[in-house]
Amino acid sequence: MSVLSIYNNKKYHHFNLNDVLRLEADGSYTHVYLTGKRKFIVSYHLRYFEKFLEGFIRVHHKHLVNQDHVTGLSKTTEEIMLRTGETIKIARRRKKSIVDILSLKSK
Repeated sequence: MSVLSIYNNKKYHHFNLNDVLRLEADGSYTHVYLTGKRKFIVSYHLRYFEKFLEGFIRVHHKHLVNQDHVTGLSKTTEEIMLRTGETIKIARRRKKSIVDILSLKSK
């Protein structure tokens, strides 16, 4: 079981990576979205998390998504769909690599 440890409000929070849906950049901060509509804000850039989170896809300069929570890909709107019903826009330059990654995962 892989765990993500987040320092927030002067203490550490530990989460199973399967509970992490996505991460969203917001300047020098990152919003971490978890199952159960939980959300944390941490003072790290998104690229910090991108370096060590395996199983996550950078779909846009603002979004890092957990592959295990992706349910579909809309090629017409260039968005991925998550189990929560959310859709995340895919950057045009990343589309081919994302399609390749997701097609390999489904095999």
